[in-house]
Amino acid sequence: MAMQSIEQQRAKAALAWAESQGKNVDSETVSAAVAMPAMILMNGLGQTAAFYKSKKSKDPNKPSAYENLYKLLSDWLKKNVKSYANKKDLLEGITQCDAKDYRAAQVEALAYLQWVKKFAKAYAKESDHG
Repeated sequence: MAMQSIEQQRAKAALAWAESQGKNVDSETVSAAVAMPAMILMNGLGQTAAFYKSKKSKDPNKPSAYENLYKLLSDWLKKNVKSYANKKDLLEGITQCDAKDYRAAQVEALAYLQWVKKFAKAYAKESDHG
């Protein structure tokens, strides 16, 4: 198989995530996905990651849209930012790596989240838009 660009890999992973939602992304997930890149630009990756991880669901048996997006981003960065690979999660990477790695992770997060945002909107539940 031919080598895919990182942009294609981001798109592929984000599409797989959207399809795993049953092509039925709920409105809370769509709004959280749309807000995440803007929050990173305003507040930084660390602040945004901490906020998303802390937003718990009212249902203790089901993670919130924010927790799900935190995990999605965490898993992506652990796979695609070398210094985050052996960390437990995104916050561990943020708090244990140097400034250069932090900036690289933030750039990668923003690039990946553009695809997540696009596919979240594209696969939004029919009843949630219109």
